[in-house]
Amino acid sequence: MVVLLASVIPFWGMMQDDTYIHLRFARNLLNGYGMSFNPGELTYGDTSPLWVALLAALGFLGADLEAAAKTLSLFFGLVSVAIFHLVARGLLGPGVLSFAATLAWAVNPTLVRWAASGMESTLAAAALLLCALVLTRLDVGRGELLQPLSIGVSTLIRPEFTGLFLLWLAGKLLFSSTGLRASLVSTLKSCLLYTVPLVPWWCYAFVSFGTVVPNTALAKGAYSPMLADALAPLAKVSVFAAGSVPVELAVLVLGTGWLWRSGGLRKYFDRRLLLLHFALVAWIVGVPAGYILKNAHVTDRYMLVIFPLLTLYAFAVLGTVLFQMCKAAPSFARDPQSEDCGYGYGRVQVIRAVWGQLCNAASHDAPRFQRRAKPILFAILAVTLAQSLVTSFVVEHPYVEGRRVHNESLKEIGVWLAENTPPTTTVAIFDAGIVGYFSDRRVLDVVGLVNPAIIPFRAAGRESEYLNVARPDYLVVGGRVADIPKSSSNWSSKATVVLSKEYEMFGYGLSEASMKLVVKPEALFLSVYRLNW
Repeated sequence: MVVLLASVIPFWGMMQDDTYIHLRFARNLLNGYGMSFNPGELTYGDTSPLWVALLAALGFLGADLEAAAKTLSLFFGLVSVAIFHLVARGLLGPGVLSFAATLAWAVNPTLVRWAASGMESTLAAAALLLCALVLTRLDVGRGELLQPLSIGVSTLIRPEFTGLFLLWLAGKLLFSSTGLRASLVSTLKSCLLYTVPLVPWWCYAFVSFGTVVPNTALAKGAYSPMLADALAPLAKVSVFAAGSVPVELAVLVLGTGWLWRSGGLRKYFDRRLLLLHFALVAWIVGVPAGYILKNAHVTDRYMLVIFPLLTLYAFAVLGTVLFQMCKAAPSFARDPQSEDCGYGYGRVQVIRAVWGQLCNAASHDAPRFQRRAKPILFAILAVTLAQSLVTSFVVEHPYVEGRRVHNESLKEIGVWLAENTPPTTTVAIFDAGIVGYFSDRRVLDVVGLVNPAIIPFRAAGRESEYLNVARPDYLVVGGRVADIPKSSSNWSSKATVVLSKEYEMFGYGLSEASMKLVVKPEALFLSVYRLNW
């Protein structure tokens, strides 16, 4: 956790525009306006009601909302490291292997970046790891109760956790050793327990918004059978994985292939953990696959619900490869302490890869294992740490600094609107969070996250038609400096520029021509138009 704290310091000034969407929802909730971005306009425009509730609770206690958001995201980033270590100890055994895996997660570039963002992403990562911990360490009595409940609570953080529940439920049915009647009763019980934390929110959402589906499910992409539509999100997911977990992916792919050919997977795999591995591996594959098929606008923070599992499995495969290479196969003997520790799934205790026993002097293979395996492990860990630090401070940090300049410009625009426009003003903008929070003006969100009426127009590429109907008083437009004439010409007959800001931003992104990772400075602008209808 100390490593994560030290790594986050250079990123502490980062605040995402989406953070201020949470903050404005929380502020309106505190002021008695319910779940609304614009006071009096209830909308399902925030996909993390639990995060909004936490922020509002701290605000009710007198905390500054911006400081509360940053503190919470950092706190849950640290919590995710602590829970990761518990999961690693349970599945990899106590010792150097679980420590190495935890260290690799603590310096993960995506975790480091978003731990200071004020977003719910680190809470989602911690919730995922808590679900994994519950799946691995509880007996059947408590497990039947807490496993669906933990996933249900997590769904209030990110709606994707509905998928984890369905995968877990499918695994229970596939690998059940009981009769059909008992399986159906258990499935029904799990469904009821899963919905316990969700029903109050669903009732509120349906009464307030007329739907239990968040606006983002429609605004951020739609399922498409066209292969070309999947290329952009596929490329983004690939870049995010290559930037955050390249060593882990290499170890996972190469190690699994080697074990498959050598028979190691069949030799060391404990079939009593089929449900656990089915749910988690299907989740690792299913989350990015869902984004790709939906043609969603993907950001790297969405990957925080799969990266810790990739790291965990990479070190599990690495440990197994090292065991087999050193001819020191784990005995899989039951840990005498585990009977009282609750390690296990169902009534069966989890069999741990007893790394510590292999390193014990009493084992005849220990000297060979110490001599051969540890140098390989530490070399791979060193490469992982080096790659993470380079990605964080050479690629991510310049981008975050560029975003900080961009966000400061948005804040200045918000303050200008607050000081120079009447309270009844409506502002149309693509990035609604910062401007909406600091201007305290009614915002028409062109993306459709908080104004779902625009979504059909946006899907057809006819946003301007909706603006002609809605008639906002101001329009905030951003982009490359080279696009200013084009942007101005679109509104020349009805718009007057009242404020314009130019700035330079470094960043990484996908080059549309080559689909490669690029790092370059860009000259950008933000302009405020007064619209004369």
